[in-house]
Amino acid sequence: MYDSRNTKYQTMTRNYRRKNKFRMPEFDLEPQTKKDILAVLFFSLALISALSFLNLAGGLGVKMFEAIKFLFGWCFVLLPVMLVFWGIKLVNSEDQNAQDTKCPMGHLVSYFGSIIFILAFLGLFHIFYPADQMIEIAKTKDGGGFLGTLLAWPLQQLLGIWGGLIILAALLIISVLIISNFSLRKLLGKIKTFF
Repeated sequence: MYDSRNTKYQTMTRNYRRKNKFRMPEFDLEPQTKKDILAVLFFSLALISALSFLNLAGGLGVKMFEAIKFLFGWCFVLLPVMLVFWGIKLVNSEDQNAQDTKCPMGHLVSYFGSIIFILAFLGLFHIFYPADQMIEIAKTKDGGGFLGTLLAWPLQQLLGIWGGLIILAALLIISVLIISNFSLRKLLGKIKTFF
């Protein structure tokens, strides 16, 4: 007769032994070193994606370019720009307070802001297409790509083109405020100094 309790116990014992045989090594690295490693990864991905645009990154680069073009459409250059921005943000974070240096992803708010910026920007490139053609246009890797469609289509359906433009413009402004961590008054003051 088959005893399922005994088999279950044996399986649990085997799994316990397997888990305790192999342990991942722990890397005791400085917090800034962890950030620098992540920054190097961001810079490397930015360079590889830029090389893929020029068809200089081999077969994988061709597939990578197709995927980036599908997601970003005409704004495919934004991906390496965003990755470089994130890498610079990590490298320059050494002077930040101690709370920021505990986690290599301590700038999640800035990353979130840059993602909102890119989505809103892609939506701007796609909002002017007729709603029933947006997906087809994204498939041809035009306009704001698939990511632009994800934002532009519901906005156009709910608010029309002009209402959608207002929301996208608001998202762009909000994202710049998040990225820069400035108030609107301070940001406008900095813009006035340039003119």
